[in-house]
Amino acid sequence: MIGGFCPGEIPDLGALLNSLDELIDMSTGKEFVAFHDVCIACKGYMEDIHL
Repeated sequence: MIGGFCPGEIPDLGALLNSLDELIDMSTGKEFVAFHDVCIACKGYMEDIHL
């Protein structure tokens, strides 16, 4: 998905943000704190690209 991502394409951005939301939801827990934080940071970065 990341390899085919084009920042100017809204559907690509939406699909990637949806995937990140799923990863954030799945990684909630003490075992995945670092991964959870990275997913949140990536989502913030992707939202900044959109703006």
